[in-house]
Amino acid sequence: MCCINPIELLFFIIFIQSLYVSANGFNSSCAITFGNEWTEQIVGSSCKSVQKYNKTMFCNMINYAVYEKVHNDYLSRDRCAQTVVNEMLKVLNTYDCSRPYGYHNCTHCVNAYKYWICSQVFPRCDSSTKKPIAKTCVSICQDVQRKCPYVLGFKCPNKHTLIASGYSTEKDKCNKMDRTIL
Repeated sequence: MCCINPIELLFFIIFIQSLYVSANGFNSSCAITFGNEWTEQIVGSSCKSVQKYNKTMFCNMINYAVYEKVHNDYLSRDRCAQTVVNEMLKVLNTYDCSRPYGYHNCTHCVNAYKYWICSQVFPRCDSSTKKPIAKTCVSICQDVQRKCPYVLGFKCPNKHTLIASGYSTEKDKCNKMDRTIL
């Protein structure tokens, strides 16, 4: 049996994703870039609330100060999240959403997925240091796994890869998107 190198697999996935660029110029690899910023701990240009833009934003549930690497990059982050959800919808549309699967339906799945990707691309920010401070709560990921049908193939990290994957189980410190931890 042959073993797959995880780094090579990641680059292969990014390469495949880069072949599918959406109409607005983004592809789902933008989420990898934004989602890994908490590891860089680079001082951003600002740490500000985007709540006043919520009426026009796709990630309209963001009501906390967000990390910005460069001025007004929340616009790029928002377009990225919308692109990722649109790509997910292409896969979800291959599933017959009229078929029941547990207690949830496709609307629940899309909402959970939207919260998850928005938490990934909009990290909470410390206004004094202008650095990202909170990893996404693993419960946000698990909510997607619970509410989405198998066809998405969505999996959360296991206990061995949890921290390296950018998730946290610390209920007081993680970004739970102001939801109750499940």
